[in-house]
Amino acid sequence: MKKGFTLIELMVYVALLGVIIIIAGRVYSDSTKFRLRTQNMLKATEEANKAAALIQEDLSSMGAKSWKVLGAGIDSFYVETSVYFDPDNVTEANKDSSSYVLTRSGDGKDSIIFRRVEYHANGSFSSVQQIAWFLRDNTLWRTCQTLDGNATTACPKGNNPPRVIMAENVETFSLTPGAPGTGPDTLFPSTPGDGFRLIKRFGGNFVNAIIDPEEPGGSSVTISGLAHNYDYVADAPDSSNNVANEIYVGTKTSNAGDWGSLCFEFTFKPKTPYLIKMNIPFVTSKTNNIKMFRPNHDHMAIGLRKKTGVPIASIPDYVLYPSFSSTSKPERSVEMMFADTTKACLAFTFALYSPLLANSAIQIDDFTVLELSNRSYQFGTNPSDNVTVLAQKKNVKAFKLQLKVINRGESGEVESLIPVLNNGEKANPTPAS
Repeated sequence: MKKGFTLIELMVYVALLGVIIIIAGRVYSDSTKFRLRTQNMLKATEEANKAAALIQEDLSSMGAKSWKVLGAGIDSFYVETSVYFDPDNVTEANKDSSSYVLTRSGDGKDSIIFRRVEYHANGSFSSVQQIAWFLRDNTLWRTCQTLDGNATTACPKGNNPPRVIMAENVETFSLTPGAPGTGPDTLFPSTPGDGFRLIKRFGGNFVNAIIDPEEPGGSSVTISGLAHNYDYVADAPDSSNNVANEIYVGTKTSNAGDWGSLCFEFTFKPKTPYLIKMNIPFVTSKTNNIKMFRPNHDHMAIGLRKKTGVPIASIPDYVLYPSFSSTSKPERSVEMMFADTTKACLAFTFALYSPLLANSAIQIDDFTVLELSNRSYQFGTNPSDNVTVLAQKKNVKAFKLQLKVINRGESGEVESLIPVLNNGEKANPTPAS
């Protein structure tokens, strides 16, 4: 009987084994390369997402400018106007009422400088900061400079703030500004043109006021007979009195019940932008001493109230200012966004401490609340779009961010929308800070 293998059989075996080893080696090599490429790609994407989250957190506070100081019973509101770059330039074409300067390179190496108010943990004013993000030699940098208020080590005063590396191996950092287009939904009044009603609440520190017309309301409602906290005997503000007017917003069909049952209860969805719009023209038909109103002393605001009259916790009122003459701009607007679903009415609050303000009147026209969640943003393709035209910059309410990071030859990319709701034209008139 024949035993073993012939030489030819051994050679065939070795040849087949060699082919198998080569194929297995290539499969292993390709698998290793694919695994490494995938790991590098995931790492690059992770780095891009981290950087994008930091940029979004930073830019979303652009233009933040108002804060409140807790007073004796009534809050005082302040507005800082230095967050705008140049709104009072004597040359109309050079006025810049936005809170940012964006330089678009056209090759994905943009840079942006913007301003905002920084707050203490209790919501009070800390400082005005100017922050910059820019790309140099594939490194994304951030600087922070304190313009006014409390400087910190991370955000000192001076013209040479320290640079901090936010991401490396960045190939693209692009910001495209977008102005809001058409598409907001009218939340109130439910039928456009229906008008609104103002309903007074009185009792305790809240005193009566004159509403004209009171029923059924309309597109224009005037408030007069406002309460005041001025001691004419002592010729000084009376901080111990603390009386105020609270006026709720309702529909023209509200005609029975008290302020709690008549006010219109809104349901604000979480993380959805809303816009309150109204006109507050100067009232010429009545004796009107509203020009005595001092924005950093007297109080006029709109805020959220439960149907029980209790303010919504952690949501401060939004400050408003009257028109001081017939030539004042009447337009007023407030943009809001909430973390959670919020059900509440809207109420105006007036607390006046200046003399003669009892003989004053406030007119509210065309009160409207819009939901902006479905509005479209117009993003230009030209690097100069919405940038070099200063009149357009104040209308920018969002940026499209494009970020690309390279890790060992593999890239990770992020594209996201960053709302900047506080960017916009400065308030008129503007209270002293």
